[in-house]
Amino acid sequence: YAYDTGGSLVFTLANSFWNNETNRFYPLDGSHIDGGWGIYRFTYDARTQQGQTETLYSLPEGSMIQEFWGDGTEYFLLTIEEHTLRLRVFDRSVQLKQTIDLLEMPEGIEYQQVFQGEGYFVPMTYGSDHQGSQFAVVSRRDGAWQLDFTHTAQLEAVNQSSFSTLDSHYRTMDMAYDGTSLAIRDVINYTTTDFYLAIYSRDGLDYLGSYTFSLNPAHLTAPPWPCEMRFPILSPLLSWGQSSP
Repeated sequence: YAYDTGGSLVFTLANSFWNNETNRFYPLDGSHIDGGWGIYRFTYDARTQQGQTETLYSLPEGSMIQEFWGDGTEYFLLTIEEHTLRLRVFDRSVQLKQTIDLLEMPEGIEYQQVFQGEGYFVPMTYGSDHQGSQFAVVSRRDGAWQLDFTHTAQLEAVNQSSFSTLDSHYRTMDMAYDGTSLAIRDVINYTTTDFYLAIYSRDGLDYLGSYTFSLNPAHLTAPPWPCEMRFPILSPLLSWGQSSP
Protein backbone atom coordinates (compact mmCIF):
# COMPACT_ATOMS: atom_id res chain seq x y z
CA TYR A 1 0.00 0.00 0.00
CA ALA A 2 1.86 3.07 -1.22
CA TYR A 3 1.16 6.54 -2.61
CA ASP A 4 3.69 8.48 -4.66
CA THR A 5 3.69 12.17 -3.68
CA GLY A 6 6.21 13.14 -6.35
CA GLY A 7 9.15 13.83 -4.04
CA SER A 8 8.62 10.94 -1.65
CA LEU A 9 6.65 7.76 -1.09
CA VAL A 10 4.01 7.55 1.65
CA PHE A 11 3.25 3.92 2.44
CA THR A 12 2.08 1.25 4.86
CA LEU A 13 3.07 -2.40 5.22
CA ALA A 14 0.74 -5.40 5.35
CA ASN A 15 1.05 -6.50 8.98
CA SER A 16 -1.08 -9.63 9.35
CA PHE A 17 -0.83 -13.29 8.38
CA TRP A 18 -3.34 -16.08 7.72
CA ASN A 19 -3.26 -19.14 9.97
CA ASN A 20 -4.51 -22.18 8.06
CA GLU A 21 -5.17 -24.13 11.25
CA THR A 22 -7.50 -21.56 12.81
CA ASN A 23 -8.68 -19.89 9.54
CA ARG A 24 -8.00 -16.46 10.99
CA PHE A 25 -5.75 -13.46 10.42
CA TYR A 26 -3.32 -12.47 13.17
CA PRO A 27 -1.19 -9.32 13.54
CA LEU A 28 2.55 -9.52 12.94
CA ASP A 29 5.03 -8.36 15.57
CA GLY A 30 5.99 -4.73 14.95
CA SER A 31 8.01 -4.19 18.13
CA HIS A 32 11.30 -3.93 16.19
CA ILE A 33 10.01 -1.10 13.99
CA ASP A 34 10.65 2.43 15.21
CA GLY A 35 7.19 3.73 16.05
CA GLY A 36 5.59 0.34 15.37
CA TRP A 37 3.13 -0.36 12.57
CA GLY A 38 1.64 2.68 10.88
CA ILE A 39 2.22 5.09 8.01
CA TYR A 40 5.74 5.86 6.80
CA ARG A 41 7.46 8.21 4.38
CA PHE A 42 10.45 7.25 2.23
CA THR A 43 12.41 10.18 0.79
CA TYR A 44 15.15 9.60 -1.77
CA ASP A 45 17.99 12.02 -2.43
CA ALA A 46 19.15 11.57 -6.04
CA ARG A 47 22.29 13.61 -5.39
CA THR A 48 23.58 11.37 -2.62
CA GLN A 49 21.69 8.29 -3.84
CA GLN A 50 20.50 7.68 -0.30
CA GLY A 51 17.06 7.39 1.21
CA GLN A 52 15.50 8.07 4.57
CA THR A 53 12.42 6.43 6.11
CA GLU A 54 10.39 8.04 8.91
CA THR A 55 7.26 7.05 10.79
CA LEU A 56 4.45 9.56 10.26
CA TYR A 57 1.68 7.87 12.22
CA SER A 58 1.72 4.95 14.68
CA LEU A 59 -1.23 2.61 15.06
CA PRO A 60 -2.41 1.07 18.33
CA GLU A 61 -0.95 -2.34 19.09
CA GLY A 62 -2.93 -5.15 17.46
CA SER A 63 -4.23 -3.04 14.56
CA MET A 64 -4.29 -4.95 11.26
CA ILE A 65 -3.92 -2.80 8.13
CA GLN A 66 -6.42 -3.59 5.35
CA GLU A 67 -6.23 -0.73 2.80
CA PHE A 68 -4.33 2.51 2.27
CA TRP A 69 -4.81 4.98 -0.56
CA GLY A 70 -4.69 8.67 -1.40
CA ASP A 71 -6.53 11.04 -3.73
CA GLY A 72 -4.00 13.85 -3.93
CA THR A 73 -5.47 15.85 -1.04
CA GLU A 74 -6.13 13.22 1.63
CA TYR A 75 -5.01 9.74 2.69
CA PHE A 76 -7.33 6.96 3.83
CA LEU A 77 -6.41 4.05 6.07
CA LEU A 78 -8.67 1.07 6.85
CA THR A 79 -7.74 -1.15 9.77
CA ILE A 80 -9.28 -3.89 11.86
CA GLU A 81 -8.90 -3.23 15.56
CA GLU A 82 -11.06 -3.96 18.58
CA HIS A 83 -13.22 -6.19 16.31
CA THR A 84 -14.09 -3.12 14.23
CA LEU A 85 -13.36 -1.99 10.67
CA ARG A 86 -12.05 1.52 11.33
CA LEU A 87 -11.40 4.39 8.92
CA ARG A 88 -8.80 7.08 9.49
CA VAL A 89 -8.60 10.14 7.24
CA PHE A 90 -5.37 12.17 7.06
CA ASP A 91 -4.53 15.45 5.37
CA ARG A 92 -1.66 15.87 2.87
CA SER A 93 0.88 16.20 5.69
CA VAL A 94 -0.46 12.93 7.20
CA GLN A 95 -2.08 14.64 10.17
CA LEU A 96 -5.11 12.75 11.46
CA LYS A 97 -8.38 14.52 10.60
CA GLN A 98 -11.11 11.93 11.26
CA THR A 99 -11.64 8.50 12.76
CA ILE A 100 -14.86 6.64 11.89
CA ASP A 101 -15.93 3.14 12.95
CA LEU A 102 -17.58 1.48 9.94
CA LEU A 103 -18.46 -2.18 10.56
CA GLU A 104 -18.33 -4.68 13.38
CA MET A 105 -15.80 -7.44 12.69
CA PRO A 106 -16.52 -10.37 15.00
CA GLU A 107 -14.69 -13.68 14.63
CA GLY A 108 -15.47 -15.30 11.27
CA ILE A 109 -15.91 -11.98 9.42
CA GLU A 110 -13.03 -10.88 7.18
CA TYR A 111 -12.31 -7.75 5.18
CA GLN A 112 -12.75 -8.15 1.40
CA GLN A 113 -12.18 -4.91 -0.56
CA VAL A 114 -13.20 -1.28 -1.08
CA PHE A 115 -14.89 0.24 -4.12
CA GLN A 116 -13.73 3.82 -4.70
CA GLY A 117 -16.21 6.13 -6.39
CA GLU A 118 -16.26 9.89 -6.95
CA GLY A 119 -16.91 11.48 -3.56
CA TYR A 120 -17.70 8.15 -1.89
CA PHE A 121 -16.32 4.68 -1.25
CA VAL A 122 -17.75 1.34 -0.16
CA PRO A 123 -15.73 -1.06 2.03
CA MET A 124 -16.97 -4.69 1.90
CA THR A 125 -16.54 -7.74 4.12
CA TYR A 126 -17.43 -11.42 3.94
CA GLY A 127 -17.93 -14.14 6.51
CA SER A 128 -16.91 -17.78 6.79
CA ASP A 129 -17.51 -19.63 3.51
CA HIS A 130 -18.38 -16.20 2.00
CA GLN A 131 -21.50 -15.91 4.14
CA GLY A 132 -22.72 -12.71 5.73
CA SER A 133 -21.31 -10.12 3.34
CA GLN A 134 -21.61 -6.56 4.68
CA PHE A 135 -20.78 -3.14 3.31
CA ALA A 136 -20.57 0.47 4.44
CA VAL A 137 -21.23 3.60 2.37
CA VAL A 138 -18.94 6.52 3.21
CA SER A 139 -19.41 9.87 1.45
CA ARG A 140 -17.94 13.35 1.57
CA ARG A 141 -20.37 16.06 2.59
CA ASP A 142 -19.86 19.59 3.98
CA GLY A 143 -16.09 19.20 3.86
CA ALA A 144 -15.91 15.99 5.88
CA TRP A 145 -16.39 12.24 5.44
CA GLN A 146 -19.32 10.51 7.05
CA LEU A 147 -20.82 7.06 7.34
CA ASP A 148 -24.15 7.17 5.50
CA PHE A 149 -25.35 3.60 6.14
CA THR A 150 -24.35 -0.04 6.46
CA HIS A 151 -26.17 -3.22 5.37
CA THR A 152 -25.77 -6.92 4.74
CA ALA A 153 -25.76 -7.92 1.08
CA GLN A 154 -29.12 -9.84 1.04
CA LEU A 155 -28.40 -11.43 -2.35
CA GLU A 156 -29.93 -14.87 -1.75
CA ALA A 157 -32.68 -14.24 -4.34
CA VAL A 158 -30.04 -14.14 -7.10
CA ASN A 159 -28.10 -17.08 -5.62
CA GLN A 160 -25.23 -14.92 -4.38
CA SER A 161 -23.70 -14.84 -0.91
CA SER A 162 -20.97 -12.24 -1.45
CA PHE A 163 -19.75 -9.56 -3.84
CA SER A 164 -17.34 -10.46 -6.63
CA THR A 165 -13.66 -9.62 -6.41
CA LEU A 166 -12.83 -6.16 -7.75
CA ASP A 167 -9.33 -6.99 -8.95
CA SER A 168 -10.42 -10.00 -11.00
CA HIS A 169 -9.27 -9.86 -14.65
CA TYR A 170 -12.81 -10.26 -15.95
CA ARG A 171 -14.80 -8.51 -13.23
CA THR A 172 -17.72 -6.31 -14.25
CA MET A 173 -18.69 -4.94 -10.86
CA ASP A 174 -19.60 -1.28 -10.70
CA MET A 175 -21.36 1.06 -8.29
CA ALA A 176 -23.13 4.42 -8.44
CA TYR A 177 -24.16 6.59 -5.48
CA ASP A 178 -26.32 9.69 -5.64
CA GLY A 179 -26.08 10.59 -1.95
CA THR A 180 -29.24 8.64 -1.12
CA SER A 181 -29.22 5.32 -2.97
CA LEU A 182 -26.35 2.99 -3.80
CA ALA A 183 -26.72 0.94 -6.99
CA ILE A 184 -24.53 -2.14 -7.44
CA ARG A 185 -24.06 -4.04 -10.71
CA ASP A 186 -22.25 -7.34 -10.28
CA VAL A 187 -21.81 -10.67 -12.06
CA ILE A 188 -24.11 -13.53 -11.08
CA ASN A 189 -21.31 -16.06 -11.60
CA TYR A 190 -18.03 -16.34 -13.49
CA THR A 191 -19.29 -18.70 -16.19
CA THR A 192 -21.85 -16.37 -17.78
CA THR A 193 -22.15 -12.69 -18.61
CA ASP A 194 -25.46 -12.38 -16.74
CA PHE A 195 -25.54 -9.83 -13.94
CA TYR A 196 -27.72 -8.51 -11.13
CA LEU A 197 -28.64 -4.99 -10.08
CA ALA A 198 -29.15 -4.17 -6.40
CA ILE A 199 -30.19 -0.79 -4.97
CA TYR A 200 -29.76 0.03 -1.30
CA SER A 201 -30.74 3.05 0.78
CA ARG A 202 -30.71 3.77 4.50
CA ASP A 203 -33.88 1.67 4.77
CA GLY A 204 -32.20 -1.43 3.32
CA LEU A 205 -32.51 -3.31 0.03
CA ASP A 206 -34.94 -1.40 -2.21
CA TYR A 207 -34.52 -3.39 -5.43
CA LEU A 208 -32.88 -6.61 -6.62
CA GLY A 209 -33.13 -8.03 -10.14
CA SER A 210 -31.16 -10.35 -12.40
CA TYR A 211 -30.50 -9.71 -16.09
CA THR A 212 -29.30 -11.64 -19.11
CA PHE A 213 -26.51 -9.84 -20.94
CA SER A 214 -27.51 -10.63 -24.52
CA LEU A 215 -24.76 -8.50 -26.13
CA ASN A 216 -22.13 -11.03 -25.15
CA PRO A 217 -23.73 -14.47 -24.64
CA ALA A 218 -21.53 -17.07 -22.98
CA HIS A 219 -21.67 -19.54 -25.89
CA LEU A 220 -19.92 -17.03 -28.20
CA THR A 221 -16.86 -16.68 -26.00
CA ALA A 222 -13.89 -18.99 -26.12
CA PRO A 223 -12.38 -20.98 -23.25
CA PRO A 224 -10.73 -20.80 -20.81
CA TRP A 225 -12.61 -17.61 -19.86
CA PRO A 226 -16.21 -18.15 -20.94
CA CYS A 227 -17.42 -14.86 -19.50
CA GLU A 228 -14.67 -12.56 -20.72
CA MET A 229 -16.21 -9.77 -22.76
CA ARG A 230 -15.31 -9.51 -26.44
CA PHE A 231 -15.81 -5.75 -26.51
CA PRO A 232 -14.08 -3.06 -24.38
CA ILE A 233 -15.53 -2.59 -20.91
CA LEU A 234 -16.62 1.02 -20.73
CA SER A 235 -16.41 2.87 -17.44
CA PRO A 236 -18.70 3.50 -15.77
CA LEU A 237 -20.97 0.53 -16.41
CA LEU A 238 -23.48 2.09 -14.02
CA SER A 239 -24.57 5.67 -13.36
CA TRP A 240 -27.51 7.63 -12.03
CA GLY A 241 -29.33 9.72 -14.64
CA GLN A 242 -31.98 12.40 -14.46
CA SER A 243 -35.55 11.39 -15.15
CA SER A 244 -37.53 13.31 -17.77
CA PRO A 245 -40.35 15.51 -16.56
